[in-house]
Amino acid sequence: MMCMCAGIVVAAVSKSPHVVVVVNDGGGEDIATSEIFSDWSSDAGDLRVSPSRAATLAAIRYGTGALASGVVTDVDWRSRAVTGDSCFSEVHQSGGVGSLSHWADDGVKEISFGETPVIALIQQGGGYDGAYLRECFKKAAESGAKEDARPVVVLYITMAEGVDAVKRGSEPDRYHYAARWQVFASHVDVSINGLRVDYHVNEVVSKIISGDWGVEAQEVIEISRPPYEVFHRANWLASKKYRDFRYHDSLVISDEFALVDGSELYAVNDHLEPDLSKRLDITLHEDLHAEMLVSHAKWWSRAEAALARDHAIIVKGETKLTAKDWRPSTIAHQGGKGHRQGLSQAARKISSKSIHQEHALLKILEGLNNAEYRETFPAYSGSWELMIPEAGRYKVTASLLPPSLNNKLAKLRKGAAFVMLGENKVQIRIQEGATGVSVMLDAEAGKTSIEAWFTGQLALDRELGACYITIERVGAKMYEPLLKN
Repeated sequence: MMCMCAGIVVAAVSKSPHVVVVVNDGGGEDIATSEIFSDWSSDAGDLRVSPSRAATLAAIRYGTGALASGVVTDVDWRSRAVTGDSCFSEVHQSGGVGSLSHWADDGVKEISFGETPVIALIQQGGGYDGAYLRECFKKAAESGAKEDARPVVVLYITMAEGVDAVKRGSEPDRYHYAARWQVFASHVDVSINGLRVDYHVNEVVSKIISGDWGVEAQEVIEISRPPYEVFHRANWLASKKYRDFRYHDSLVISDEFALVDGSELYAVNDHLEPDLSKRLDITLHEDLHAEMLVSHAKWWSRAEAALARDHAIIVKGETKLTAKDWRPSTIAHQGGKGHRQGLSQAARKISSKSIHQEHALLKILEGLNNAEYRETFPAYSGSWELMIPEAGRYKVTASLLPPSLNNKLAKLRKGAAFVMLGENKVQIRIQEGATGVSVMLDAEAGKTSIEAWFTGQLALDRELGACYITIERVGAKMYEPLLKN
């Protein structure tokens, strides 16, 4: 029997555990201090997280450090980690719920535990506040009270006290940031040994979801750690060459030693950082230095491959694109001439700044309800780089918000919608109140770009880009004539 709860559905089907990883990076209430988990088993310890939010989430998904996932900064276009399937996507493919980090991942606001084990990665503050999560877990605990209920495991990560998470990723000042992990579990006693950095979480999750747990069992998760681990401050400008940072701002550590920039050796402090007061004579540790450089070289081969990889988004099935991955706009601003006097310089050009958080987009859309705001708001659009595996007819649906959000702010004003896939461009009329448009376009196989935008939403016919697009192949090319400028 399935029980519908506030945000969570729990079904007592098997003993394989549901797993929820919550990353509170400073944007929400600390739910781990609430009474929800008082009857659950628990364990805790210190953790080091990567120097940007995007890097931390990528590390948890893929089990690699920042650069080995191709993540340099939060706002860099490289922030889309494309390192292959993770344990999260494997669960998703088997019918469960995959990553739920924020609106860019389907805008899901409900976690439904059904026939298959569910795994969710939630960035607290990215659409999930403390009150919501607290109520979800409370209902989950009540529903899971039955003896035959499937275990629920919650791994909660929060920034350490005194760490200003908002400034993470703004400058290359730290190799990693202090955080704390806590694990809570129903029906099973869970302890974790060796969890020290964010990418270890991936191994923890993989071991949890691969196990066949019994009720009231004791599960000990052991992390397999290499003798040396490599960190990097990252956060360099996109205009810089990544090869210049092979050693610069790098850190190789063992339990006792730290190699800085490939050439300076120090003792290690309790925070997995070099103790700069204890610099060692590297000539007295030549074998150690050589071993550390070998570990660094292996790490760099993965990082370089990720940084040099073609980051075009591969269209597979129904592929979802969001403004989180915007590249520069490919269009010329229609209001380039005849601007009204007094219009700000920012409003005279098109902006392609990526939108990483749902609340930032909602703030913009709320502002557009105000006539004065629309008058001064600049043209705002961006494009996506795609890899089309197979030529054919593609259905493209463009909107301001994911349809699943069912938000009134997604409604469009009367105007025109444009969709451009490669060289092919379609223009259609927008009906007042529509929440999106769908068109069919032909595309050749290979690398291309896509962009969609609306007019009639801003003053002076300035363009407002579609922040959310889905694209899916629906058949062979039709070779129909397409509207051109």
